[in-house]
Amino acid sequence: MYESNEKKKFNWKGLIIKILIILIVLVIILWIFPLGKKKDNYSNEFKNNLTKLKDVGNGYFDKDNLPKDVGDTIKVSLKDLVSNNKIDTLKVGKNTCNEDDSYIKVNTNSESCIDDLDVMMKIVDGKIEDIRFDGEACAISTSATSIMIRSLIGKSVEEAEKILSNYRNMINEKEYDKDLLGELTVYDEVCKQPNRKGCALIPYKAIEKILEGLNNENQ
Repeated sequence: MYESNEKKKFNWKGLIIKILIILIVLVIILWIFPLGKKKDNYSNEFKNNLTKLKDVGNGYFDKDNLPKDVGDTIKVSLKDLVSNNKIDTLKVGKNTCNEDDSYIKVNTNSESCIDDLDVMMKIVDGKIEDIRFDGEACAISTSATSIMIRSLIGKSVEEAEKILSNYRNMINEKEYDKDLLGELTVYDEVCKQPNRKGCALIPYKAIEKILEGLNNENQ
């Protein structure tokens, strides 16, 4: 028998392919299970801002700022309070109030998708007058937020809470009022894709934050 004196060539191509496969697997794992969880932006500081805003608003109406006649009303915005040195601009992280129209603004996001939305709500005399949103999100989050906004504008806070509760139940495959939800029932089968449930709940999470803060402030 004769031994070959040829040295075996190192398989660089195979090594590179293995390294690439490992890197791809790591990227997928990190995408599915992020290392750091995003913290909920809602906080006690935000609740305290709401209480402070209410107190300052009441104090704003002194003798000079009271309505002239019985039955008249005067509207004051956050910008009025700031410009009159009654209060500093309210801001906690990404949660801010719009100085011009006194919108309450919160940020909500998803750990499993690109969803990162700012939702702004204007409530006057217990009724939702306007809701807006801005940011980056997938098609499900964007469309769900748009439909949720159409469903809630003009509703009282109590009516909005009922709609939100039934919407959450629908997404989580629990009993819900189909007639109350209206066009929001378009997402009644999103539960068949568990990884998309979080996307459909983005508008629920944002608006629930705002209403929860108002309820806590009024207690």
